[in-house]
Amino acid sequence: GETQLAYNNIPTEIGLMTNLKTIRLDTSGIDGRIPSEIGTLSSLHTLVLYGNNITGRIPPHVGRLVSLKTLRLDTNHLVGPI
Repeated sequence: GETQLAYNNIPTEIGLMTNLKTIRLDTSGIDGRIPSEIGTLSSLHTLVLYGNNITGRIPPHVGRLVSLKTLRLDTNHLVGPI
């Protein structure tokens, strides 16, 4: 099923969704930062957030997602190393 966001950001509670495999929020008007809690989603294989107004750094924990096969963060306002 699909979950609708109450606000235009990704809530930190996303880290509680431990069996989540796909996050696709491309061109959804998302702003704010990528919560570090995304890095706890060990089953995540797709993270697509391109075309939003996301700011800040990519959380280092994203690099530890061993199941991640697809990562699209382009066309945002991210800074720092990948």
